[in-house]
Amino acid sequence: MQKIMLNNNWRFGTWNDQCRTVYDATLTPVRLPHTVHQVPLHHAVPSMYEGVFAYIRRLRIHREEGMSYILHVEGAAHQAEVYLNGALVGSHHCGYTAFAIDLSRTILDGDNLL
Repeated sequence: MQKIMLNNNWRFGTWNDQCRTVYDATLTPVRLPHTVHQVPLHHAVPSMYEGVFAYIRRLRIHREEGMSYILHVEGAAHQAEVYLNGALVGSHHCGYTAFAIDLSRTILDGDNLL
């Protein structure tokens, strides 16, 4: 089993339908874990965290037949939908907990958009 860390090289911004299929280099570069807004302790305003946001990453894979490709997410706020190359491959609705999604059926040999 090979483990690839995907913490670096993400782009972050407000969700729109293009996020499923287009890598937008104008979005903010971030490293995971990441938060929508950084505020001092006891200063959080709930409306600052409301919205639908996207994390987008290019992923180059040398796909091997018979290999499983599992995405492990250590936590996502509230709920998450995961798209790979425009296809919804999974979702998670139990905020701030870890989850895993099998990407094996959708991942391409070469460039992918997560």
